[in-house]
Amino acid sequence: MRRFSSYGPIDREEHYYAPRNELIKKGDRQKIYFGSMVGSTIGISLYFSQAISVAFYMIAFSEAFTPAFAWIQSLTSIVPQTWMISIPATLLLLVLIL
Repeated sequence: MRRFSSYGPIDREEHYYAPRNELIKKGDRQKIYFGSMVGSTIGISLYFSQAISVAFYMIAFSEAFTPAFAWIQSLTSIVPQTWMISIPATLLLLVLIL
C-alpha cells in the first residue's frame, strides 16, 4: 500500500508523489498570466482616472478666472470665455511635461 512521504528519498512504488518541477512550472505560468491580467486592468483604469482628473482640474482652473472676466472686458473689447484660459493652460502643461 502506498503512503505519503514529506521527507527523505521517495520510492515511486511505495510513495505517492507529484513531480515538483512540473508543479512549479505550471504555477509560475498561471501566476504570470493572472498577474498580467490584473496588472493591466488596474493600469488601464488608473490611466483613465488620471486623464479625467487632469481634464477636471483644467476646467476648474479656468473657472477660477471668471470673476476677472468683467474687469478684462472693461479694459478691452474682448469678451473672455473660460476656454480662452483652459486651452492655453493645457498646451502649456503639455509642453512642460514633454
